[in-house]
Amino acid sequence: MVEKSKNKIASYIYIIILFLLIFQNFLQMYIKIFQYYDEILAVIGILAVIFDLIQTKGKIKKVNLIILSCMLVISIIGFYAVINNKYQELKYAVIDWILVMKFFLIYLLSQIYTKHFDLSECSDLIYKSIKLIIIVLSLFTIANYIFKIYPSEMRYGIMANKLFYEHPTYLAAVCIALIANIILFSKKINKLYIFLCLIILASTMRFKAIAATVIILIIIIYVNKTNKKVSALKLGVVGLVAVIVAWSQIEYYFLDSEGSPRRLMIEASVSIANENFPIGTGFGTFGSYVSGEHYSPLYEIYGLNKVYGLKEGATFFLSDSFWPMILGQFGYIGTIIYILAIIMIFWKMQKDFDKDNKNIYLAKITCLAYLLISSIAEASFANPIAIPLAIILGMEYRNNKNK
Repeated sequence: MVEKSKNKIASYIYIIILFLLIFQNFLQMYIKIFQYYDEILAVIGILAVIFDLIQTKGKIKKVNLIILSCMLVISIIGFYAVINNKYQELKYAVIDWILVMKFFLIYLLSQIYTKHFDLSECSDLIYKSIKLIIIVLSLFTIANYIFKIYPSEMRYGIMANKLFYEHPTYLAAVCIALIANIILFSKKINKLYIFLCLIILASTMRFKAIAATVIILIIIIYVNKTNKKVSALKLGVVGLVAVIVAWSQIEYYFLDSEGSPRRLMIEASVSIANENFPIGTGFGTFGSYVSGEHYSPLYEIYGLNKVYGLKEGATFFLSDSFWPMILGQFGYIGTIIYILAIIMIFWKMQKDFDKDNKNIYLAKITCLAYLLISSIAEASFANPIAIPLAIILGMEYRNNKNK
């Protein structure tokens, strides 16, 4: 009875955390503290990992040990490069360290949390809460197209839906988080609510959102029909389909347009990695929010300070890339190690696959697929939008007592 009560309280906490993450971008426009909500969770993640290591006397799963080792090596590389190159102040490098590491910290925090509490005990409560949010967002989307409540840019002659979020990409990530939760907390996947989320997702008119819609549908159909997990090879094939769907946008931003900020950032990151071989220039020096807020001298060195959207004080295109940030700041070694950490998350997901309980696998692979797709066009793993997805990816779901 006591255990059931604890699980119920834990489920209420999960709903509150998820609710605040889903509406964080909206809330932070009016309540400044919510701007740091995901960083606060990351700090809690640090404390949770330390406490768990003490409690278990250093006993840790092999996959988590590898992820922690990757985080440690990137940390050493990043801080050493900052101190050695002096392109950024150390205090700002520390802030960037939290931003870069928070995805993995929340991933580990989620594992620790769900190791102690069984959220499936109150899956019905969570499931109803998620459905309510989806209904609200669906109604707002319909009203927005009719009454233009939240007008946005036009793409392909259609308004890019963003609702009350700062940018359509936030709404797209919210839809992925909602889809993952609906899949996870429903025994029989509710197609209606997934369909509503996919419609909202596509309404953002972002090429990554449309590509993600295609991939998610293929993955859900494949796993449900075959009762098999999606191998790395098959995921690659699905990724190729997404590339074909979004090819016109990829060609425009990365190949045809010589002055495209994304293309220039990629070219500069390769130059930085080559000239600062093999460890890059360190935290807060290139491609990150901190490097724009506390303007890195690298932008002037590589001529990016004259590019629209990358100029000092107007770096709104800086977050349009993720891998250039990783390559520039941590070099070839850091990039390989970061990819290894992501591979470990994928490997654990594959290892835990249970054909009799496919929901958690589908929820997790949905999140990871979206993060990988969106990393092409935004700082996905370092963004606040990655946090609800990291929670799903790290979740240890013991039972499936859902509706």
